[in-house]
Amino acid sequence: MAGRIVDEARKAADDYFRNGKPVPPAPEQPRKRRGKQLKDLYEPWAEAKREDDKTERYLKDAQRDWQEFCKILRRKKITTLEQLTTKDNIKAYRSSVKRSSLSQESPINYYSTRFRRVKAIINHLLREEDYVDETTAALIAANLRLLKAKQTNSVNRPITPRELHALLAVCDQLAMTKTEALRGKLKKVTPNTVEHRRIMGQIRQAENQRLIGIQFKAIYLVAVNLMFYPVDIRSMLKSSVGEEGHVRFWREKTKTPRVGILWDVTCKALEAWYSTRTDPSPSAFVNTAGSAWNKQSIGKIMNRHKELSAQRGQPLPDDLTFAAFRDGGYAAALLDNHVDLYTAKVLAGHKTGITDHYVDAQPERCRLAIESIYRYYFSQKKQ
Repeated sequence: MAGRIVDEARKAADDYFRNGKPVPPAPEQPRKRRGKQLKDLYEPWAEAKREDDKTERYLKDAQRDWQEFCKILRRKKITTLEQLTTKDNIKAYRSSVKRSSLSQESPINYYSTRFRRVKAIINHLLREEDYVDETTAALIAANLRLLKAKQTNSVNRPITPRELHALLAVCDQLAMTKTEALRGKLKKVTPNTVEHRRIMGQIRQAENQRLIGIQFKAIYLVAVNLMFYPVDIRSMLKSSVGEEGHVRFWREKTKTPRVGILWDVTCKALEAWYSTRTDPSPSAFVNTAGSAWNKQSIGKIMNRHKELSAQRGQPLPDDLTFAAFRDGGYAAALLDNHVDLYTAKVLAGHKTGITDHYVDAQPERCRLAIESIYRYYFSQKKQ
């Protein structure tokens, strides 16, 4: 290769000196494009959005989604935009986001919003004239169409009595977790050794399982008793429960009044949970760190309980989510002909046209609906 280039150069020089032919110019080499940091590609789009008066919260969320996109693709630098937006990369990102969202019981608009933000940033780069040609832009646009949150045919459904009692049985089993044998072993082991720390970790894990079982039995009962969403579990305080099991509090953010009356079985489950608590948090339900639960953590623990139920020989369907408690309570309340739709809506925390403070002052209005729910789930043995 090198010899051929030298020979061509000599021939060109001879032609120039002997025959007066000019030396042909060297072919122009394509300029090597410098790599761009993926994190830097966000800034041009963000500047354009600031000019459109987008809020900082919106831009911060978009930056988080873009960083997640780059992290999933495991790239820090690109030289061309098509390297980033290949069909395989887009499919990998879509699968990762949807898998994460489903494990946390996130609604479809949760990840469709993330898709829209990532596509907006890439489309802004496509509009830069010096970045890609028309053919490449068309190919990238076709790949981006894969980022579409398809709505499935599945919908939330009410939890059945069998499914509710299967989850409660799992909680009862966890609540009976014993640590005496492990503590006996601990006494025979030299302190501050590897074996000592290992047994201490097993004791903490067993104790956490026991407390999770006690607490989530109360959470499941409260959820179906009062048609609760995870946000209501998070918003409920210890002080929300008054005399005769009356519940009054205002939901976070929306400040919707939630009222109701707890069953005796729910009160007993709450008392059992409160008797184990040593944290100072005012929240009714807290994690091991003493903070109120969030929706994702509740969903993960419920999925774990479904796995344990399957191990006990009582498999539960994959489409059973925490929303099923609310839907189950709603459906069971309306089984009683004496329960009108307004009463069910008040118990569910829906707007009915009644003044919020009047709703907050009248938990007794929901008694018939709550009794109807109890009859459906507990009055007779359900298959």
